[in-house]
Amino acid sequence: MFRMASVWRHPKSKYWSACWTERGRRMKRSTKETDRKKAMQTAVSLEKAAVMAERGALTEASARNILADIFQTSTGQRLNFYTVRAWFDYWLLQVEEGRAAGSYTRYQSVSNRFLGFLGERSESGIETIRPDEIAAFRASEVKSGRGATTANANVKTLGVAFGLAKRHGIITTDPTKALTPLRKTQKGGGKEPFTMEEVKALVAEGNEGDKEWKTLILCAFYLGGRLQTMATLRWSNIDLAKKTASFRERKTGLAMTIPLHPTLESHLLSLTAPDADAPLMPRIAAMPSSGRSGRSEQFKKLMARAGVTAAKLQDGKGAGHDVYSKSFHSLRRSFVTEQANAGVDIDIRKKLAGHASDEMSEHYTTRDITTLRKGIDSLPNL
Repeated sequence: MFRMASVWRHPKSKYWSACWTERGRRMKRSTKETDRKKAMQTAVSLEKAAVMAERGALTEASARNILADIFQTSTGQRLNFYTVRAWFDYWLLQVEEGRAAGSYTRYQSVSNRFLGFLGERSESGIETIRPDEIAAFRASEVKSGRGATTANANVKTLGVAFGLAKRHGIITTDPTKALTPLRKTQKGGGKEPFTMEEVKALVAEGNEGDKEWKTLILCAFYLGGRLQTMATLRWSNIDLAKKTASFRERKTGLAMTIPLHPTLESHLLSLTAPDADAPLMPRIAAMPSSGRSGRSEQFKKLMARAGVTAAKLQDGKGAGHDVYSKSFHSLRRSFVTEQANAGVDIDIRKKLAGHASDEMSEHYTTRDITTLRKGIDSLPNL
């Protein structure tokens, strides 16, 4: 005989529920309610879950719905559950609105590969993802040809998504935090700055060929910007009257205002500005950012012509790519290194480089253009 759920109030306590399964098994637990009506609704929901479990019909989705009903009964609010796929779709929308296009593309790529790796598990609740599954995904990234550094970075990308879910109260722990980073498999001492002799050789080679490369190299060395940001500078970013360059770093979104070094100022004055909003380097700005005809590959060829060599740190295979000790980004490293060698204060160097890790320090620190100019003036003439 089937018996309905019932509730009773323990003396000086909250309501308890009793429900029975079809096989006559009795379940008893506290409803955490002081209201009899709400306690009864909770008891009915618990009984429903018990019966479904006994029949083998209690799926993850139905369990979440029953729990959501109990939560709504108690609080009046609907409890939101997210599958892994649904949460990552939501997260990518936030990324698209608040990040540079390049970051969004990379995050989307990692997200798609992670969801593909999970397969049917991507339709499970995001709270069910375990650290061992994150580790297995990272191992698959390495197996496909990506280096340890890239695999570690991809786990950090997943950590951004899981971290947001934790802050929203969707999950209680971030499964990516349980992993220890893989040891780097790169050979040698890692990424390096260009020496001053190498920078001068690159400038000279740029001057001999397409002079836009000379402009780009000087901008990168004296402004410390990344390739995509420097390659797309416009004349509107340059204020020759104030002797400053203002731009927004595409990777970090930081707004930068950097004093012009006399060498860069002199070079810019030698150029003709056809339009106030025209690209500083029209041909380079029109190049794709990647591929054989992309800016990075074209700069590698310029390095070879200038006699600037770099050690291979990682062999590209599968989905990976070759990694060298020196590349266009080495100009940014030289920008910081030369200032450090000249004794420029670390706060000034970080301000000029726009390092995101110094965000909190910069929140409390204000540097005027005169102070920043000391850092720029410390760079040698080319």
